[in-house]
Amino acid sequence: MNTTSTGSCLCESVSFEISGAMSDVIFCHCKQCRKHTGHYAAATSVNTEQLMFHQSNHLKWFASSKQAERGFCNNCGSNLFWREKKSSVIYICAGAISEPNTLKPASHIYTKYAGNYYTIPDDGEHFNYDFLEKDS
Repeated sequence: MNTTSTGSCLCESVSFEISGAMSDVIFCHCKQCRKHTGHYAAATSVNTEQLMFHQSNHLKWFASSKQAERGFCNNCGSNLFWREKKSSVIYICAGAISEPNTLKPASHIYTKYAGNYYTIPDDGEHFNYDFLEKDS
C-alpha cells in the first residue's frame, strides 16, 4: 500500500507531502529539543527523497550544532524539521503532519535530560542516552 501524507506549518507558508511510510514517533527530551519546541519533541522520520515541498519560501534552517540543523517557518515560527548534515534522513515534527495519519509512539530518547516539570509517559521504550555537553 502506497501512502501519502501532507503537512504544513501553522500559517501554511511551508507545506509538504510525504510519500510512503513514516517511522513511528520518537520523543526527544534533550535540552535542544526542549528549548526548540518549548517541551519535548515528537518527530517521525523519512528518507529525504520521500519529502516534497509544495511551498518552502519561508523555510529557514538553523545550525543548532556542528552535526545538525533545524528547519522552521520564518513567518509563523513553527518548528518543522531536524536533520543531521550529510544524512539522507530527515525528522519531521509529528504535529506538523495532517490528520488522519498512521503515526504511533515508538520511544523516548535522552530521558536523562527530561524537564523536572513533567513525567515521561510509558508509551514506548525509554533510552537514557548521553552526549557531550558542547553538542547539546
